[in-house]
Amino acid sequence: KKKTDFQKKKKLKVRVTPTFFVYRDGALFKTTTGVNENNLKAALDEALGGGGGSAAAAGATTEEAAAA
Repeated sequence: KKKTDFQKKKKLKVRVTPTFFVYRDGALFKTTTGVNENNLKAALDEALGGGGGSAAAAGATTEEAAAA
């Protein structure tokens, strides 16, 4: 399993853990790294169309924002 995980990380060019890949319409939209909730929320907000009414801007959890 470790070999498979390493191969996946290499293919995705992961250098920092955690690394979050944000997809929109099936394509990679943005990548954010590290444990920074604000950066992740901003990436999700941007991917979801931005604006003050988004789930991330409203203070939703990361999971709620991703599901919105």
